[in-house]
Amino acid sequence: MEALMLLNTESKDEFEKLVLAYSEDIRPDGFIERRYVEDIAYHDWEIFRWRSAKAEIVNIAMFISVKIILMKRYPLKTLSAIEILARGWFDHKPTKAEVLRMLRPFGLDETAFAAQALQLKAEKIEQLDRLEAAAEARREKALRMIVKLRKDFGQRLRRRSDSFLATEPVPALAALQ
Repeated sequence: MEALMLLNTESKDEFEKLVLAYSEDIRPDGFIERRYVEDIAYHDWEIFRWRSAKAEIVNIAMFISVKIILMKRYPLKTLSAIEILARGWFDHKPTKAEVLRMLRPFGLDETAFAAQALQLKAEKIEQLDRLEAAAEARREKALRMIVKLRKDFGQRLRRRSDSFLATEPVPALAALQ
């Protein structure tokens, strides 16, 4: 397997397991098909990477989102009070419950934070969507190439067989006695 572009946080062993899983499903025949299987696995890996990145970008933006929503709904609270509530929302159950109670009069719940985070990061998410779509297109192209290689190989074998049979006399079957 050639050198891959794996991040420090990614596991080469996990990638190799993915290649093995694809190899078991596709059963590549020869070097070229094995290379396409590796490409397919890598494109799948990229797709997972872009999807994970989108989730993390939104998760990171959640802290800012909590602060924005609380500041809009409670403009008289001090910035430090908002900061304490926002931090507590993530890691302190009683504070999270308090924040949810504070949102209720406005018809909001914690999905408001996710919506705000998505809005803040929409441009980045769109960029990652394009990267994900490009990886999906490359994966599908590699899959189609394996199918094309196999079809072309089958057609070549058929032509050789037909050519051989056309030039060689076919022995007659002996009659049964």
